[in-house]
Amino acid sequence: MPRKAKSKPLLGLDVGSSAVKLVEVRRAKQGLEASAIDLRALSPDVVVDGAIVDNLALASSVAQMLKDSRVHNRSVATAVSGNSVIVKQISMPAMTEEELAETIETEAAQHIPFERSDVHMDYQILDIKDSGAMDILLVAVKKDKVGNYTNALSMAGLSAVVMDHDTL
Repeated sequence: MPRKAKSKPLLGLDVGSSAVKLVEVRRAKQGLEASAIDLRALSPDVVVDGAIVDNLALASSVAQMLKDSRVHNRSVATAVSGNSVIVKQISMPAMTEEELAETIETEAAQHIPFERSDVHMDYQILDIKDSGAMDILLVAVKKDKVGNYTNALSMAGLSAVVMDHDTL
């Protein structure tokens, strides 16, 4: 009988204004288990208003956490926050996913206060109502915000495989 491919653990990293938190999660027979957990205080000038101001200090803290936790996995899931991130629920007429993909850019321009070329954008259909409308979750984040996070992670030897909004 063939063996199931063993899934790699995933790191979760929460960068806050006062601390950085790390957890390594792996699949177990009963579900998921945390195989490493760490928390480090950050100096108040490392992250200000959700923006990483000192990449080197953050990378140094994260690298030390990885070393102390004996974590070898380098794939990380993290999240961004702050005023460079827009999360908005919008309503649109019901349409196919293909039609939505073609029209979402135009609709998003009405809700995102940044130049479209300056943001990463994604959307998800939340609900299709009997009334013929559909609720869409629209998320946009400035590219420089994502670049700042991925740069700090890269300096610590990590690679972001999931980038989400902290409330999601």
